[in-house]
Amino acid sequence: MWNRSRRKMRARAIVLFALLFLLVLPLPAQNAYPTKGQVRAILKDAKSVLAQFEKVTGRIDFARWEAPHGLISQRKAELKLIRRGVIPAARRWMADMRASERASGRALFIVFTHLDSVRNHARMYSDMVHEYERNAELGAELSEISGKATGVIRKFLPILSGQFEAEQFELRACRANTR
Repeated sequence: MWNRSRRKMRARAIVLFALLFLLVLPLPAQNAYPTKGQVRAILKDAKSVLAQFEKVTGRIDFARWEAPHGLISQRKAELKLIRRGVIPAARRWMADMRASERASGRALFIVFTHLDSVRNHARMYSDMVHEYERNAELGAELSEISGKATGVIRKFLPILSGQFEAEQFELRACRANTR
């Protein structure tokens, strides 16, 4: 059952990735990098979602879950990985971008994928908290975080697309000058 959930999350990630590139291809050549203000604003929103996810998932009480022990162990380990690995990594990338003159497409994409992971996990834990912990309030909070993350991702796409477009234009110009 949860393998299906993982497949759905992977499928969503692939769709988001494809959408990102579809957005990049047909855009008119603006060749302008996103402004530092645009990047800072989206990073502020992403930071808020990550903080909310950490705060709310800290209240998940796996001891109250009425589920198979293996599932509980797996979800605990997964949440630990998100909280101790994915979120700190996203924060490091965000700090590097805030400190630099211009963000790289790679850094933006890494933060984007980490935010998407948090969004997917917030949704998944929302469903599981409802089902196994019978905590509707906590489930609703996790669902709200997933919704906020979706909104930030929607704002993130044009910035990421603009970044990739500007980097691609710069690379083409560089290649043309070396021929």
